[in-house]
Amino acid sequence: MVSTKAYLAIDLGASSGKVIVGTYDGHRISVQEVHRFPNGAVSEAGSLRWPIRRLFREIQTGIGKALQLYGNQLVSIGVDTWGIDYALLDGDDELIEHPYHYRDMRTTGIMDRVVDSLGAEYLYNQASVQFMEMNTLFQLIAAKEQTPQIYRKANSLLFIPDLINFWLTGSKLTDKTLASTSQIYDTRLHTWAYALLEKLDLSGELLQDLYEPGYQIGALRSSIIKDHDTSNIRVVLTGTHDTASAVAAVPANTADWGFLSSGTWSVLGVETSEPIINLEALRMRLGNETGVYGTVRPLKNVSGLWLLQEAKRIWSERGMRFDYENLNELAIRAEPFSSLINPDDTVFLKPGDVPSRIREYCYRTNQNQPSSEGQVVRTILEGLALRYRTVLDDIDYAVGRECKKIHIVGGGAKNELLNQFTANATNRPVVAGPFEATAIGNILVQLIAHGEVSSLQEARELSYSSFDRVEFEPQHTSAWSEAYEQFCTVVV
Repeated sequence: MVSTKAYLAIDLGASSGKVIVGTYDGHRISVQEVHRFPNGAVSEAGSLRWPIRRLFREIQTGIGKALQLYGNQLVSIGVDTWGIDYALLDGDDELIEHPYHYRDMRTTGIMDRVVDSLGAEYLYNQASVQFMEMNTLFQLIAAKEQTPQIYRKANSLLFIPDLINFWLTGSKLTDKTLASTSQIYDTRLHTWAYALLEKLDLSGELLQDLYEPGYQIGALRSSIIKDHDTSNIRVVLTGTHDTASAVAAVPANTADWGFLSSGTWSVLGVETSEPIINLEALRMRLGNETGVYGTVRPLKNVSGLWLLQEAKRIWSERGMRFDYENLNELAIRAEPFSSLINPDDTVFLKPGDVPSRIREYCYRTNQNQPSSEGQVVRTILEGLALRYRTVLDDIDYAVGRECKKIHIVGGGAKNELLNQFTANATNRPVVAGPFEATAIGNILVQLIAHGEVSSLQEARELSYSSFDRVEFEPQHTSAWSEAYEQFCTVVV
């Protein structure tokens, strides 16, 4: 029986978008995907951009489908997306240009120049996020230097979920979980890093007021869906950064757990009440991102299933049609540890021929070059799992406690081979699921905002009781330990 109330999660990922309805009967949540659509970079005048107008039309389609199915049972809507990227609006609140994609080349070399100028320690103390060339800070410097006419025309900066929320409600604001990905946000003071912006001659006036997840932004605009009364549907500020929403849904019922949000990116970390900001954390390039309801996530981003997605795309262009299940079957039959890669090497950052780049990497590091598709896939998955171990060991050391269990959430949690490799490489039990954690966390925040659930802990207990999980115990640990020693030699 359908609950009398329904909650809509708009979940935009780097490769696809989903509109998912969650219903709550007082004991369990059920979710239903009502619309799915592709996403990805588009080329525009030599740059990589996000097709944001098309994405918003898809969102409208999804909302319309949800209204057809649930009508006046629909209580609220929440939006989550990836971090870092933003849109610029002019004085009339019109979009000036399509937002740049974080893999665009315009930021090349800027991070190194800023670090050389200001010093890594100063930057880290101002905004303790992981240093990545794609961060908002470096994108803004690129915009100011390379497209000054656009930068001068800008009146407002809205991150991707901010823009969608603005189009849905007419209100401009930024959620702290998304702001914390930007490297222009002070995680300790919970405000924009104005001193850093001033030091780099960047305009803080473009930025919006900051709000906590759970804030009710306003009613859904009547113009969004024709022939429907939307005045009673509220738009709620969720953890608009998808990792914040995904971690909110982690079904943890014990202490000392860590998370791996697995998708195009892998995000590994733990949850604390305060950011970890010290020289050791800086040395490890550990980021601190704001979570929902007073939480912080010391973490690190790893390249993730992007490598497999790109390899699959290249093979498809060459007429080889694989699905991910086929590729995993090929990987299972391939030789273990024939080649080891660091998935975070800069050679893998930009779009392109990943299989050829892997062979070039192996040639450069005096290893066997994988010749078959199965060997390439196994090399990617083993490289990811071994990289996870280095990251989790660093996080354990920085935080001062051992992560004893890894919760894998997100779409990548469906990859059972990678899940098992992760347990093997890290020698820690892995719990995979829920698979739609980002949308579920989005919905859980909406439930808290409406008083249906009292706290984040109760929300996690609800996630635990509502969704299935799969557990993976470490196997073949001695072989993986030997591979890890070799991995550390190769990637240094």
